[in-house]
Amino acid sequence: MNYVSGWAGTVKDKDPAEVVQATGERVRTTAAAILDALNTVQAGAGDPPGLTRDAAPAPRAERTPLAPMETGRTAHTAELAVRSL
Repeated sequence: MNYVSGWAGTVKDKDPAEVVQATGERVRTTAAAILDALNTVQAGAGDPPGLTRDAAPAPRAERTPLAPMETGRTAHTAELAVRSL
């Protein structure tokens, strides 16, 4: 994580840990938006295999399926979302 901590330390008037945390949250939110836009079945809670948690996980909101999209639009929408990163 030297690369991440290196650039995070260059942000003026911000603690590097806060910069990394805020960036991670933006990445997570963007990834969730891209995945929600895909017309695929979402499986699991997103935990990697073998991960155990000491505390009970917080309840997750159910994903509402999107209305069917026009043919070819899904790939274009995802491509635009990725380009905006």
